[in-house]
Amino acid sequence: MHLLVLTDFSPAADHALAYADALAVQLRATLVLLHVQRTSLFDPEALTGSLSPLSEGEIATALLQRRDKLSVPVITEATVARVAEAADAGVRRYQPALLLLGRPAATKGSPEVVAQTTALKLLGHLPCPLLVVPESAPIPMPPQCVAIAADNQPFSLLPQANDMVAWLHQLPSRFTILHVAEPEDNDSTAVACQHVLDSGLLPTDSRPHHHGVRHLSIADGVAQGAKEIEADLLVAQVHRHTWLGDLFHHSVTARLVQRATLPVLLLPIND
Repeated sequence: MHLLVLTDFSPAADHALAYADALAVQLRATLVLLHVQRTSLFDPEALTGSLSPLSEGEIATALLQRRDKLSVPVITEATVARVAEAADAGVRRYQPALLLLGRPAATKGSPEVVAQTTALKLLGHLPCPLLVVPESAPIPMPPQCVAIAADNQPFSLLPQANDMVAWLHQLPSRFTILHVAEPEDNDSTAVACQHVLDSGLLPTDSRPHHHGVRHLSIADGVAQGAKEIEADLLVAQVHRHTWLGDLFHHSVTARLVQRATLPVLLLPIND
């Protein structure tokens, strides 16, 4: 099993790599650490919105320095390409169970920057699970409390999610189904919980906790609910019809990725 980690050697990318290392120990997986060298600040698929040109020797040294600190086998690669194209090639080559990205700490104007970065762009290109790790997020492994955001619609997981679903099944964590309703609606989680169980995301005999939130914004309501239950991992499902390319940053999932203060695991599902 492989976990693919994109890096630009930023603090956010290094934090995601540390999370990936802890996760790979649990999964007995090999890490693939991929550095994509961009040549222009105008690259529309920038990893973090900044450019740090390095020589080939400096890139090789930076990759080796990070590899030597990790606990699991590591494959290092470097390429010059647009980030989405390089990630797509990496996914095709290694068939990873998961793609991991770091999300920089929020700064003035960062929502507009993040909305154009790889964390959102890749959702429109790759059907494999994606884990977005905020730079400030703690790394409890295994997670102690897992929040699963769900609505009242049935869903089926794509086969690419199987490895991460199997990992979730083995966790000793406390699972809580989060459901957000508008203030005037019923915030019962019963229907959403049944759809989660029917999908196989959790074992059919599991007894997850329920937590309903009333909020005008689904993404903000999910973030609020995750904070209220003190979750340290948030799981959400991504419908294919929400993968809108350049318009994706207007979607609920994009806002959730931008605003979350804990790691967000996005699992691809069929419509």
